[in-house]
Amino acid sequence: MKSFGKILALFLACLLILGTFAGCAAKGKTLMQLEKEKMSVNVFYLFLSRMKGNLSTSSAYGTSAYNDSFWDTLMDTSGTTYGTYYTDLMLENAKTYLAALALFEERDLKLPKETLNAIDEELEEILENEWDGSKNDFNAKLAEFGANYEILREAKIIEAKIEYLRDDLFGTDGSKIGAKLKDDYYEKNYRRFKQMFFYTYKFVTEIDQTTGEEKILTDSNGYPMTEEMTEAEIRNVLDRATEAYGKAVLDNEPSFLDAYKNGASAHGDAGVFDAMLPEKNDKGKYVYNEDTGMQTYTGGYYITAETEYDSPEVVKALFEMEVGEIRVIRSEYGIHIVRRYENEESGYAKDENADFFASFVNDLEDVLLTDYLAPYKEKVTVHEEVYATVSIKDVTPNLQY
Repeated sequence: MKSFGKILALFLACLLILGTFAGCAAKGKTLMQLEKEKMSVNVFYLFLSRMKGNLSTSSAYGTSAYNDSFWDTLMDTSGTTYGTYYTDLMLENAKTYLAALALFEERDLKLPKETLNAIDEELEEILENEWDGSKNDFNAKLAEFGANYEILREAKIIEAKIEYLRDDLFGTDGSKIGAKLKDDYYEKNYRRFKQMFFYTYKFVTEIDQTTGEEKILTDSNGYPMTEEMTEAEIRNVLDRATEAYGKAVLDNEPSFLDAYKNGASAHGDAGVFDAMLPEKNDKGKYVYNEDTGMQTYTGGYYITAETEYDSPEVVKALFEMEVGEIRVIRSEYGIHIVRRYENEESGYAKDENADFFASFVNDLEDVLLTDYLAPYKEKVTVHEEVYATVSIKDVTPNLQY
C-alpha cells in the first residue's frame, strides 16, 4: 500500500500541469498535425524537457537553465528571449518529427514487433529498477516533464519510427547513399590542415630531489600548472621557427609574432612545412612544434565549421583560407601556424582518419533527411491557441527520460 505522501505527490504533480494538459492519464490536446499524424502537447513537452536538460548541462547554460528569470532574458536586440527562442526551436524540430511520421506511413512502413517489444522491455526495466514497480511514482516524476508512462512510450515509438525510416531511405550506416553525395558533402563541409603550435604559457617545473630530474607540477585536479610567457619569451619561441622556416615562406617577415600582428598570410611550400613538423632534438622533443597530435595524425586534422575545437579562431580561419594558404593565428592557448591542405580523395573512408569522421554518415543523413522532409514539413498545421500556452519554463530539465 502506497503512503499518503506519495499519493499526494502524484496529485500535486497532476495539478501542476492541469492548466495545460487534459490530465495525467490523458494524452492532452493536439498541438500539431499533418494529415492523419498528430502530436499532442504532452509529447511536445517531453521533447522540450529533454532540450532543457541538455541546456542545463555545464557545456551549455548550466544551473541558469533552472531559473525562470533566465528564460525571460533577452538574447538579442530583436526582443527574443531565451525561452521564446528555444521553445520555437523545439517546435521546428517537432514539425520535422511529424513530417517523418507522415513519410513513414506514406511508405507503408511498420515497426518490427521486436522493436516494440524492446521499447516495452526498456520501460518495464526502468519501472522496476528505478521505481520499485510503482507506475504511480514513475508517473509523478514524468509529470515534471509534462508526460506519463504512455506518453513516454509514445515518444520512444516516434523516435524508433524515425530511425526505421532513416534505414529505409539511406540503408544501415548510409549504405544506400551514393559516393557522389558523400564526396560532395565531404568537400563542402570539411577542411584539412596541419599546424605548428607554440604555447604562450610555460609549464611550472621543479627539480625532483630523488632523481634530480625536472618535473612538471600539477594542480589539485592533476592538470599541469602553467604560467603566462612574457612577450620576449613568445618572440624567442616564434623565432625558433622563423630561423628555419619563416624566412623561406613568409617573405622574410622578421618573426611569426610580427606576421601575426600584421595579419599576414601567405601561400607556402608544403614540403618545407611538412619537413619541419616531425623534426626532433636529441632529447626526442619537437623542435618547431608543441602540438604532439601531429605525430599521431601525420596526414593532418579534419574539421568542420561546427567542430567543437578548443581554438575557434582556427576553425574560423580555415573556412576563409584557400588550399595551400598559411596563416598565423593566436588563440588563448598559443600561436597556431596553420596550413590548409587539399582534402584527400575519399578521406572520410580512410581508417587513419576515423577519429574525425565518427559522425560523418549520421550528419549527412540529417542533411538529406531534412531536405527530403521539407515539403512535408510545410504542410504541418500548428494549433496556435494551444502553442500559445507552451513555454520551456513550464518543465523541469530532463536528463533521464
